[in-house]
Amino acid sequence: MSRRVFVLGALGAVVVAGGVLAAVLVPGQGDPAAQPLPPAPGEPGSPWQTLPADVTELRTGPGEYLLTLRIQVPGPDPSCVREPHIGPVTETAATITADVLYSTKGTCPEKVPVELQLSTTSPVANRTVTLNSTQPWHRSGDAWTH
Repeated sequence: MSRRVFVLGALGAVVVAGGVLAAVLVPGQGDPAAQPLPPAPGEPGSPWQTLPADVTELRTGPGEYLLTLRIQVPGPDPSCVREPHIGPVTETAATITADVLYSTKGTCPEKVPVELQLSTTSPVANRTVTLNSTQPWHRSGDAWTH
């Protein structure tokens, strides 16, 4: 019985010593300079980033409560972009304000058009539309311009 306890005790000491050695040898455990760098944008394993979209066209409709937005996003490979969407919409009697966003890993230099619809709670009419806190859009007849 005492030989068995000795062997188990020795085995336990080896396991503990191995764990301590592994903790010392694993990068990022202790020495800040030894921590691995995160991948650069565009490299496999890069994190997705949410960015404001470039709005190139604005149209009223279909219907008086919708705006159709044409945006440019990375593409044409579907893995270049995900989740193009319109953030919270803020409305007043004279304005409509929203963020237009998408997520990317920055792996595709080409751009492709995508259309999104912005829904309002009251008719769009001739209200000023500001997207991504940039220059406002104004309605001129059936067209929207900056």
